[in-house]
Amino acid sequence: MIIIRKKTIFTLHKNKKMEFKPVAMKCTQEQFDAIKPKLSSCTIIQVTSFTNSPYLVNNYGGIVKNITNIFCDNQDRTVYETWNEKIFLEACGINTISLNDEYIVECNSFFEANIVSQYLIGKNTFEFYPKYIINHKDILNSGFEFDIESNVIPAKFKHLPVLSFFDWKELINQQKKEMKKINYKITCHQALLLIEAACKGNWKEKLIIKWFDQIIRKEEIEVSSEFLDEMLNASNSDQKKVLYSVFNIKPNIDYTKLTTGSIVKIKKNSSFYGDNFDKLSIDTPVNIIFYKTPHGITWDNHFFKSIYQDSYSTFEQNGNFFLYSADGELDYITEVISY
Repeated sequence: MIIIRKKTIFTLHKNKKMEFKPVAMKCTQEQFDAIKPKLSSCTIIQVTSFTNSPYLVNNYGGIVKNITNIFCDNQDRTVYETWNEKIFLEACGINTISLNDEYIVECNSFFEANIVSQYLIGKNTFEFYPKYIINHKDILNSGFEFDIESNVIPAKFKHLPVLSFFDWKELINQQKKEMKKINYKITCHQALLLIEAACKGNWKEKLIIKWFDQIIRKEEIEVSSEFLDEMLNASNSDQKKVLYSVFNIKPNIDYTKLTTGSIVKIKKNSSFYGDNFDKLSIDTPVNIIFYKTPHGITWDNHFFKSIYQDSYSTFEQNGNFFLYSADGELDYITEVISY
């Protein structure tokens, strides 16, 4: 067991065990609009005016996770007269725990334990394989407490939520996706470049109408990541080059084409295993040795085959091997030199 005190940067996580509970909660249209995207695992029945039907319920018709609004509660539900998004989500069995909270990650291999410690403290600090890694804010002195022999959760921490390694990784990946949903700002000159590159007809007219007022006033123009994706999907190869230049983004990587022998560039992130990253030049291409396989080569040049259903990618540069998890996003691959 290792206990870590470390402030993390992500904001989403989930409890490993979250139980459904029928509730009726007073809600407004604005509050429902805010929570609606988070109810993807539920079935939203027709929602009417919250002025006439102010209670949002999560088991309409007695069916778990059936969401609608009603006039008043006449069933066996817990009723809340004040809106609380966190309570409603948890009642629907949707996890809301933050990585900034205190939590425990349950690890089932050295590699899982290593990747958690890499993420939390930036390096592997143990030579044994801890069953539990506990993120707790009130540890004194160095912030580490080892208990090699018992490998059980101490009584004082049993109230903390326990996350499987894959739940932990999944929500980090979800947060990465959320972080990509940003707004870009472009100048009027850049907007005109995009309009000039757009096809005559719908897209050219669409951009002129959308940005006309800002261009006339010579104001910065805000472009959502969703609208940028829409433009990229509708563009040809020449138009994509203009978009890449204006928004300072790199071409999309076709991960399905990558294989042994592909040449790419990589960076370090929470998927990296090992202590040898200082040997990697991120500006120099690397060779893919193994891609999304259950086997790989470790940072100390040892071949291994996983006894779990894990997936790894192994890269080589100047005789050094770099091992990454391939179970989640592959965004540590930053550029493709050749497929």
